[in-house]
Amino acid sequence: MQAVLGLASQVESLFGPMVGVADFEKGLEDCLKTGRVLGCKVQNDVCGAAIVDRDGNELCWFVVDSGKRGLGIGARMLEKVIVELEPGREMTVQTFAPGVPEGEAARRLYMKYGFADREDGGLNPAGIRTVIMVREKK
Repeated sequence: MQAVLGLASQVESLFGPMVGVADFEKGLEDCLKTGRVLGCKVQNDVCGAAIVDRDGNELCWFVVDSGKRGLGIGARMLEKVIVELEPGREMTVQTFAPGVPEGEAARRLYMKYGFADREDGGLNPAGIRTVIMVREKK
């Protein structure tokens, strides 16, 4: 749990407050207990995490350690997420809207794996514009 909270602390400026927020920490604990958190380790260091909703076929949360970005970890994690979810069903993710500089790498990754913008996602808790991206069933 602490390793994932460490990752969360790196992205609070982009996603909104998480560490120390009881609802987030309780939700994370529940996700860990129910196997909804997928992690990535490099040399025993947790360097990425994803939270999935298998029922909704949705990628709910996705983060790569800021010191490990650009090494292909995000791509390997997203490939694992796609396998864990159902590729035969439509998949969704809420991510940064076009034109949000901090979100361009995430958008490129999702588009590389077949996700496309579907609809406005509103503002996230950090006040940043988002969209819902969808990967059509394969």
